[in-house]
Order: sequence, then C-alpha cells, then structure tokens
Amino acid sequence: FPVTIFAYPSHIALFEFSKEKESIIPSPKQVLRGPQSTLVHPEDIVLSPEGTCCAVSDPESDQICFFPFDPISNQITSSTPYHTLKNSESSLSFPHGISFSPQGELLATTQFGPIWLDSNGNLSWPSTMEPSNAKIQLYRIQKTNILNTPTDLSRSKIESGYTNP
Repeated sequence: FPVTIFAYPSHIALFEFSKEKESIIPSPKQVLRGPQSTLVHPEDIVLSPEGTCCAVSDPESDQICFFPFDPISNQITSSTPYHTLKNSESSLSFPHGISFSPQGELLATTQFGPIWLDSNGNLSWPSTMEPSNAKIQLYRIQKTNILNTPTDLSRSKIESGYTNP
C-alpha cells in the first residue's frame, strides 16, 4: 500500500509515499482524531492483508479499534470504529503489538499487563506482576461482509496464553 500511518498521542495520521522521490510526503493525507474515534493514545497500527481494515491498538484505554479502510483511495473511510475489542469481554490489559495472520483469519495482540507511567514519564509495573499478565492473545476473524472486514472479534477469541517476559 502506498500509504504510511503514524500514531501520535490522541490521533493517527496517514501519509502518502512518493514512489518517484522514494520518500514519505510530509503533509498528512488524513488525520483521524476526536471523541468519535475513541482513541486515547493509539500505538500500533496495521492494515489487514486484503487492505480493507485498519486496526489500532490503544494501550491507555485497553482497546483495539477497527476502522474501515479503502485500499483504492488509501484512506480510513469512517472516523468511528466499526468494531472495538475492549474490556471486559476481551481481557485486554495494555494491548501493544498487533498483527494479522497472512491470510487475515487471525489477529494477534501482545499485552504487558498492569503498567503505568511514573511521575518522570517512565514505564512502571508492580514487582509482583505475574508472568501470566504478559499475554499473547489470538482472535479468530469472521469475514461476513462485502469488504471482508473483521466482525464480532470479541466472541471469537480462540486462544490466549502467556509468555515469560
């Protein structure tokens, strides 16, 4: 896709890539922000393999938002997510890294468990944090509409586990 998406505090911005100059065009093509986006502090952003879904992790609000994406115009087509994985049904705690499987049938997310920023802006977590709080969760994606975008991910959770950080 000839578009690059960056996360900033409270919003995301889409930039086009110039093939001729082999660089990112510095002026954003699109900026997504505001209360309708539900984004507090977006972090990881990925496009689905077929290019019709933009998934955004938001660790500060313990959620992953899914926005419709048009691969022809290279734009998010709605400022409101069509689906959000969030607590309590999704068991998310500071979701960080997200990735679609190559065929788009699974979404994986990593999470750190209960962490916060201290008064100096450094990440902190309790010394008693159990390794089970550092999870990798997988969600099965049910493709049901014309754009093949994920639907009802929260009830389709197929597996969760943990790794020792």
